[in-house]
Amino acid sequence: MKRFPIVWSRESRSGPASSRRARSGRPARPQSERLEARTVLSTTYILPMLNHTLLNPARFSIYVDGFSTASSLSLQPSANTHTLTFQNAGTNVLSYQLGQGAGKYSRVAFNASQSIDGARIYFFVVPHGQAPPSFPTSDPQPTNPPAYPYLTTYIELTNPTTGAPPTVDISTVDGFSFPATLKLNNRLGTTGQPLSSKYVNRATILREFNQFMNNAASAGGANYLPLKLPRSSAAAHQSQGLLNPYLYLAEPIAGGSLPVNVSSPLNSVFDTALNTLFSSSGWSLKGSDGNLYTATAGTYQYSTLTNPSTGNKLMLPGIQLSGGGNTFDVFNPVGVNTYVGADGLPILATSVPGNLNELTLTNPPASSALAVGTYVFGTGFNQSNGSASAYITSVSTSNNQEVVTLNQALAGSITNFQVAFSQIPYLQILQLTPGEMVFGNTGFFADGTLQGYDSMSTAGETLGNLENQIVSAFNRGVAVAPGALAPSTTGNTTQYWGTETNWYPTGQPQNLFSWFLHTATIHGTPIFLRPPGAVTENQGHLMGMAYGFGYDENPGPVPPAPANQPEVPSKFDPVPAGTTRITITLDPWSKL
Repeated sequence: MKRFPIVWSRESRSGPASSRRARSGRPARPQSERLEARTVLSTTYILPMLNHTLLNPARFSIYVDGFSTASSLSLQPSANTHTLTFQNAGTNVLSYQLGQGAGKYSRVAFNASQSIDGARIYFFVVPHGQAPPSFPTSDPQPTNPPAYPYLTTYIELTNPTTGAPPTVDISTVDGFSFPATLKLNNRLGTTGQPLSSKYVNRATILREFNQFMNNAASAGGANYLPLKLPRSSAAAHQSQGLLNPYLYLAEPIAGGSLPVNVSSPLNSVFDTALNTLFSSSGWSLKGSDGNLYTATAGTYQYSTLTNPSTGNKLMLPGIQLSGGGNTFDVFNPVGVNTYVGADGLPILATSVPGNLNELTLTNPPASSALAVGTYVFGTGFNQSNGSASAYITSVSTSNNQEVVTLNQALAGSITNFQVAFSQIPYLQILQLTPGEMVFGNTGFFADGTLQGYDSMSTAGETLGNLENQIVSAFNRGVAVAPGALAPSTTGNTTQYWGTETNWYPTGQPQNLFSWFLHTATIHGTPIFLRPPGAVTENQGHLMGMAYGFGYDENPGPVPPAPANQPEVPSKFDPVPAGTTRITITLDPWSKL
């Protein structure tokens, strides 16, 4: 996608995965363009904004705001009537009502010479009588659903200083809120939902989600049905939308720090495939630095971390990727963090009376998750990022219940508090389930900085790219598909993973939310427009242009994937020559 400070000016290019984490728990996305000096150009780009939602204007208004934290800009009224432009940001990012009347705004304008790094243009559905949103410039990004009261969708925009045209996209990395379309002038291209469709609107897309997942029962579609949020008056009594699986899994318990949905099978849906890949050697990838990397499965030290009790190096299962004189480690998330007990339900802890450094566990996990030196997390524990201090020093049994002794006393007693156990100190990006890491393209798949690499260095970008190839392959169901991990030193796995017609096969764990966005149709009309030369995935369904997960980008051009494949994301990267207008249409909520 963000709940992952805003580091996500993301879908601005196909590129190496960033080791930076999206904030507040949003899934990781592509890095923004690096901006460089260029010759000043005179082209003015106009972004007309059309409200075709069919929402009753007496009940709902649409508001728009925009910002680029990297460029310290926000959208503000210009001297031209009904026009917003990117100007130096003040204290707050304000929103403005969409429309044609007095005091309303219907377009955004910017000049080609203006540097706009990873901007977001948000649209808010505000019920009548409620105050329009505003945000501090230091933190202008609204929280993700279901925490935020207004439904939102957003457009991402980067105008580079290289002389190239801008890049623009419609993102659904956080989930699907309401339909929108980008259309370029002179029939230069359209992405998003089909305009003026007889069948595709917000209500039918949400209804189709249920049908799609029910039809995918054998693939675990029922596990995705909770991604659909409940109905709300703020959504004109429709569902509030669809959550990205990552955001669903990351949703915290009320008043606590741990996730509420730890029992969802989505947390472990990739476990078997992860264990297969991380125990396989001899397959090879081509990195973004042009080198070929061969995998060797083993157990390797994670960064410089040690067991806090024994002082021994923290060794985790993973693969080493070696090539071009370089060696990079990528680690398996399975078993590193334990959130549930033997019956798949949350682990609960209660203080032993009179002893604040002993906890009795209800529904304890397997004994392997309670080794000496294992960290404990949850409400009431010190879990400052990177400096957690509560860990197990011994394990015993009392009255047929598991008791763990901690190295330090808690500040106060706890009763049936949800807890989790981990081999690593509290590092927010790593304190996740395997499912969260895969769906969010984060954790061990975006940890270059934690491993000691500068994210902008060649080595940091290469590790990020290799991790991104791996986690994207899991989302697309091809990570361990037959033939994917064939022994080779020529980068054949990169080729296999990057071939679009291999994606979303039967019988492999995959991101069904992403599969839905790319392939679902309503009466034969795709819910996301298809690119020229659209191809079928492995099951024979034509694929549309959408963002089903962070970095759901085209495969290549670095490393090379099969050439001349159609567009994957709902994105113009950049807009084609001749573009001067990029019309943003907020599409119908119900039948035209």
